[in-house]
Amino acid sequence: MAQTVGARSGSDSAPPPAPDSFVPEDFECKVCFNYFDLDRHIPKLLSCSHTFCRECLEKLHSLEGRGWRVGCPVCRHRTPVREYQIQNLPDNVLLTDSLITKHENASDREEQTSPISLSGTFLWS
Repeated sequence: MAQTVGARSGSDSAPPPAPDSFVPEDFECKVCFNYFDLDRHIPKLLSCSHTFCRECLEKLHSLEGRGWRVGCPVCRHRTPVREYQIQNLPDNVLLTDSLITKHENASDREEQTSPISLSGTFLWS
């Protein structure tokens, strides 16, 4: 018997990947293929454990016309939507934490390579 892509069986209880083991595809929405961010493309977690950006889920939610739930584009599982607002779905904390860490690391690298001015002469730190 064929298994639906993305469906989970009772014996499949593998933990989610550690943030260090993410591949670039883990950081993109599988609907719009934009990379997740902390603004418009916030990674939202459905009850089936699939993750999509808030913007895509809002579009899908409005197209479905069923305010109290949203269907997963991968496995079709229906996730209840509290107060009819996609923003109330939980963020994928592993991804958001990883995004924050990447942003902080990029900021640190930028600070390390910023020029320092001493009386009009620029030195690189």
